[in-house]
Amino acid sequence: MKSILAIIAFILLFSLHNFSQNKNHLKVLPNRFTTENNYEIYKTNPDSIEAFNAKDSRTIINKTQLENGFLLIDYIRQSWNGSAWVNESKDSYTYDGSNKLTEKLYHSWGDSSWDKSEMYSFTYNESLNLTVELKQYWNGFTWINRHKYSFIYDVNNNQIEWLLRFWNDSAWVNGAKHIYTYDVNNNKIEGLLKLWNDSVWLNSGKYLDIYDENNNLIEELGQSWNGSVWVNGYKYTCTYDTSNNLTEELRQNWNGFTWINSSKFSFTYNRYNNQTECLAQIWNGSTWANSNKDLYTYDDNNNQITCLMQSWNGFTWGNSYKYSYTFDANNNLSEELGQDWNGSTWVNTLKRSYAYIPITAVNEDLSFVNSYSLSNNFPNPFNPTTTIQYTISSRQFVQLKVYDVLGIEIETLVNEEKSAGKYELNWNAANLPSGVYFYRLQARDFMQTKKMILLK
Repeated sequence: MKSILAIIAFILLFSLHNFSQNKNHLKVLPNRFTTENNYEIYKTNPDSIEAFNAKDSRTIINKTQLENGFLLIDYIRQSWNGSAWVNESKDSYTYDGSNKLTEKLYHSWGDSSWDKSEMYSFTYNESLNLTVELKQYWNGFTWINRHKYSFIYDVNNNQIEWLLRFWNDSAWVNGAKHIYTYDVNNNKIEGLLKLWNDSVWLNSGKYLDIYDENNNLIEELGQSWNGSVWVNGYKYTCTYDTSNNLTEELRQNWNGFTWINSSKFSFTYNRYNNQTECLAQIWNGSTWANSNKDLYTYDDNNNQITCLMQSWNGFTWGNSYKYSYTFDANNNLSEELGQDWNGSTWVNTLKRSYAYIPITAVNEDLSFVNSYSLSNNFPNPFNPTTTIQYTISSRQFVQLKVYDVLGIEIETLVNEEKSAGKYELNWNAANLPSGVYFYRLQARDFMQTKKMILLK
């Protein structure tokens, strides 16, 4: 058990906040499920679709994700055996009446049929926050418990704690615990990791985050507990442009006396705030050395249609891998093609096909509303209209305003007394230029700000 927890501690401490911008093509494919309460754990978030990176493979998806108004029900992976596509594994998804994921079932391909392998079960509270995640495995006859996560939230629906427990054949045993702290803007400013040592919780790792006036993360400090004091481990420093796009992320490690450069990511964007380049460099002791580079292109609807990955050979950039994307009339991703560069031409290696059907409308009961929240606008980016949702717990005066990047008020969307409930409104920005805007909800002592992007 202790060795397992040590591994978990290491992964959690150094993998809590990996920026999506410095990953590869997966930053845009496929769109993630809408979730307002993400949590950092050592495995995939249940509200997202896992990345499948094997090059000689393809994935077929039937019915996909919430962001575009669709739900994923099947996610099939296949590998190329040299002459045909062969089934490898399948994930099946089940949802409740609120379109929340309640079960995720993993299958492996047998000789002629799908065999059950693992299952995740999800439970939610009245505010639709995930409260329990249970993982079980199939032993050939029945489902056996493996581990369980439990989640606690504050009145603003911020996750303030998750608890990991393992099954020891007869009872649940404590494993690890994360405790989160937030500022007045609901930005996570501290994450504290504790491990169970059979009788008491012991400190293990901690990160501290600092944000600018636009709620952009500008520094993250990771520390580990040495038994008596917190010791520096890593530091990320981030820089943004006037549109709040991340332009540089500097990663450094503590050598016991000072911060030593480790790696650096530089990002370039087009006029629509689409990322067009990600450059990764490694510190060689005296200067920054090129490592790899990703180049992105887009269609007229700002859908990413290619991702070209290149590596530095010491003198020039050489092609490595390429992804090409096709979209349907509703701007849903319909096909992804992966290709390897063999030195003279592109060779097919991977294909993923996606099929979509609309989700079912949800009739919401507002009687249980007991908290405040401001949801991410949808769609985002948008042109020229977008939908904003918010929740208030009691009858009170509510203000919802839109600001530009300089903090200048653009428009007041709500400025009146409202009863407790969930509200939705559409904002039309047809008369405004493309750019980044912020919308802020204030109700009694609650205040939260979100970012949105207008692309024309």
